[in-house]
Amino acid sequence: MTSVQIAVCGPAECTVQETEQARRVGELLAGAGAVVLCGGGAGVMAAVAAGARSRGGLVVGVWSGDGRAGASPDLSATVVTGMGQARNAILVRSADALISVGGSWGTLSEIAHGMRRGDLPVVALGGWRIHAADGTPVPGIHYADTPEAAVEHALGRGRLDDVVAGWVGEDNLVRFLEELSRLIGYDYDHLDEAAPAADAPLRYPLMGTPPLEVELSQDPDGRIVDIRVHGAIDPVLAARIETMFALL
Repeated sequence: MTSVQIAVCGPAECTVQETEQARRVGELLAGAGAVVLCGGGAGVMAAVAAGARSRGGLVVGVWSGDGRAGASPDLSATVVTGMGQARNAILVRSADALISVGGSWGTLSEIAHGMRRGDLPVVALGGWRIHAADGTPVPGIHYADTPEAAVEHALGRGRLDDVVAGWVGEDNLVRFLEELSRLIGYDYDHLDEAAPAADAPLRYPLMGTPPLEVELSQDPDGRIVDIRVHGAIDPVLAARIETMFALL
């Protein structure tokens, strides 16, 4: 089962507030079952690693050095690149979303790499505010005021807002199921659907271990009014699903 990977970046020398915010981000991501990626060093990187590990999360450090010496002790695994700041590109390329906490020149480069990808949600919690020459904000970066809001957007709410506006309709049902599957680490194949019975809930299988089934109930106008997930759901998977539903 594939887990969502969220990269968290920020300065090695940070404020007390940024340390607290980064630790909270790590706690929230771990609680949602996400894998945390970071640069593996001090400051924001060490704080997010400590927060995630305190909740039993998995933290991978994409480390700039030639060996593991100097990397955060709270990392679950250290990827030794020996590439210095060039490792920022690897960190961002490996992520499903990027959260920056605070700001430094290295953090700015990670934001830039994220924006250049074009398909990566980029969330800024404090730190840099990017503006064009005419003073207007550069579009594409989501600015959050709290760790909770930053994690909520990174895990999918920002990408799902237009899907679930007014709940789910016939025109965006497949996209919703695909996004739901991805965010809980499953796959969805629209070719594997059973023909729905009249006046019965709509049921859609999700591919993964254990097998799951999404049940959607409609009101007389055809709007989705209830969403349930059935299957052998363990506590970790339950936390992911509950987090996902909390975003709707």
